[in-house]
Amino acid sequence: MGGQIVMDFFFKSINNKLIYNLHLNNTDKEGYEDNIEFKNILNENLDNYIKDIKKLD
Repeated sequence: MGGQIVMDFFFKSINNKLIYNLHLNNTDKEGYEDNIEFKNILNENLDNYIKDIKKLD
């Protein structure tokens, strides 16, 4: 959670808004490569982020 607080303050300091928070927990037990559920969530969030960026044009 400490990282999230830092990122919140960072985005506030540049007058911007943090839209997405995505956490990868328990990396000691299951790494990124083996965590299929996290990869699916990450891909979905990336797709949504790209759609949001394209709306700005």
